[in-house]
Amino acid sequence: MIVPENQAPAGDGGFTLLELLVALVVFGFVLAGIAGGVQFGLRAGDMQARRIAADSDLSAADRILRRLIAEMDPGTLTEAPEIAGRAGSLGFITDLGFAAAGRLGNGEAEVGLGVDEGHRLVLHWTPYRHAINLGPVPVPGVSVLLEGVDRVQFSYWGHAEGGSGQWLSAWTEKEIPPLVRIRLTFIPGKGQAWPDIVAATARVARSS
Repeated sequence: MIVPENQAPAGDGGFTLLELLVALVVFGFVLAGIAGGVQFGLRAGDMQARRIAADSDLSAADRILRRLIAEMDPGTLTEAPEIAGRAGSLGFITDLGFAAAGRLGNGEAEVGLGVDEGHRLVLHWTPYRHAINLGPVPVPGVSVLLEGVDRVQFSYWGHAEGGSGQWLSAWTEKEIPPLVRIRLTFIPGKGQAWPDIVAATARVARSS
């Protein structure tokens, strides 16, 4: 069969305009899907990094709070301990000798725990001496343990009048409580949560 010179063989023609448009549309969908996947991956990675950082801060604060309470001064055989245990704040004498990675001071100190107006869990501390201080007044220190905290609730394990052991909202006894529970409530929308911290104290009074 002889094909005329002005007629191209079947199957040798290029893409039609409609086929090119369809290919461009499909290619656009593929690019949009890839871009969306990349953006989702970046957002997920950023959220994961923030969550890891937040959990790291919470874990560090958990360890510091447990150690502070574990080192709470139980007083002596003749002197009651200095403790002010309320529902929203807690003050006591403790040992800061563990230094907490440089975030706190060293030695025995009078400390106070609570949440300030900036929604921060803060630790106020002042060097403590079991004697009359004749030198300059010690400079108090402030350490921020956590940010984004709406409120903190302290509870103390003890015995109500005529009752069995239970969590109390205030501590008025002449000895330190055996257990202290710390419940942290975070600012809504931050997605943070942490289980209650239950820390034990060493209730062995010093001989002097």
